[in-house]
Amino acid sequence: MPSLRSVRAFFVVLSLAATVHGFTTFQPICTAPSGPVSFVFIPNSRGTLEIIWGCVFAIFACTWTIHHPNLPRQRRKGPRPWTENMKCDLRDFWEATKLALYTIIAPEAIVSVACSELLSAHWIRGEVERVAERKRARAWQRDRSSITTTAAGGSDSGQKTLVESINLEDPRTGSSTITGGSRPETPTFTEPIKPHCPLQDNAHDDGNAWTVAEIQYANMGGFTTLVAGPSPGQPPSLYHLTAFEILNLWDEGHLLHSLPRIDEDALYDRSKCDLFLKTLSVVEILWSVTQILTRLARHLAVSPMELAVLAFSSCAVLIYCFYWQKPKNVYTTINIPLASPTLVSPSVLATYRRHNEVHIVREFLLPPFYRLKYSPGIRPPGAPLSSVTSLRIPTPTSHPANTLPRIAGYFAAALFGGIHAVAWFFPFPTRTERVAWRCATVYTALCGPIVFSMDFMLGGRKKVQKSVFCALTWAYVVARLVIIGEMVRGLFYLPGDSFVPTWSVNTA
Repeated sequence: MPSLRSVRAFFVVLSLAATVHGFTTFQPICTAPSGPVSFVFIPNSRGTLEIIWGCVFAIFACTWTIHHPNLPRQRRKGPRPWTENMKCDLRDFWEATKLALYTIIAPEAIVSVACSELLSAHWIRGEVERVAERKRARAWQRDRSSITTTAAGGSDSGQKTLVESINLEDPRTGSSTITGGSRPETPTFTEPIKPHCPLQDNAHDDGNAWTVAEIQYANMGGFTTLVAGPSPGQPPSLYHLTAFEILNLWDEGHLLHSLPRIDEDALYDRSKCDLFLKTLSVVEILWSVTQILTRLARHLAVSPMELAVLAFSSCAVLIYCFYWQKPKNVYTTINIPLASPTLVSPSVLATYRRHNEVHIVREFLLPPFYRLKYSPGIRPPGAPLSSVTSLRIPTPTSHPANTLPRIAGYFAAALFGGIHAVAWFFPFPTRTERVAWRCATVYTALCGPIVFSMDFMLGGRKKVQKSVFCALTWAYVVARLVIIGEMVRGLFYLPGDSFVPTWSVNTA
């Protein structure tokens, strides 16, 4: 494992690798009009700072604004001192910064996580429909038993008339299951039948499936409930329920009689990013991509940082596609009252917690794309889910939610490295740096197939597999550091036509 000192030394050597070129400057001459004019065209050149700021802004849009973080730890109700508010703001800022840094280092990991969250939400939606079907079947059985019990308690003649006049259809098959004697074609009730036992409120729940946005809001920590404090006399605390925990509680039926619903308008009112802002971000990303592609089409030099913008933009569009229905920057929760006369202990709710949580770094960097044995103990039960933690639902082995996120990550890595490989014949300060760039881009693009092949070949040898994957992991980290280092260093050794503006700038 490379130490921080070795990584720092690597960048120092990289920055001093071509001192023979020196540091030169060029001051373009652009005169101002001598009098008032109606329109002034953009100068026919662009400067280094213009390239830097354009790339930095685009990379910021690709790594900062695309994220849809989970709900943060809830702030204390009532008046708070400004120091507490600042502490909470700094904590939220640090969470967003970590997400942006992870995206810069491994954007394909974020693509895989976003794909996993979307597929898990669709899987839970199907589970909600299946649970609703089971509850309807159980309610139908209760109705049938109640009616049979009522009929048995009546007179013999009344029982015969009652049984002959009832037509109960199985909701699963649509066929009648109570038959006896001759039955009229259009059965009628001679009098209202009152079940002996009152039905539960959720017995005839229509089972309308949660929307994907509601499920993702739940997995973000949007639904909470009050639980007993850690010790007697302690105030109650908030317990964050995920969608899978809510589903299990509803299926069991004792503590939760119906699914909590949130109106779509209310949900997006809580969200701090609407469709217009998401579309605006995508348009800004595509505009930067258009300028870079235009330069390539006109055979104008493109800096390595501009290629990085193109690579980050490609991954950002994929992430936005997966996160399109997910609420963004939601800060407040919705409380769910449980059907219990007293506050429930957190240990009771923890028994309904049957999902897995994966830290992005542990899953994708130690080593990347490697099947870790997921552990639900990453956070205390009921604590808010960290924004750098992915929620994985234990789906069946053959379910796409177990394979498609890995494929999405492999595809994003190949796309990211392949775009950087466009600079194969670009001028670099030294021949060594050109070779390093080529090796780094090729390894980044082929990392997914290499890991998949090694996983297949070494499936039965765990110790060898772990050693090989650790070596592949740190080789991947070094390759990404080479790309980032050359991306910055290459700005100071650009050819002359790199400063020729694109047509999109001149026509702006």
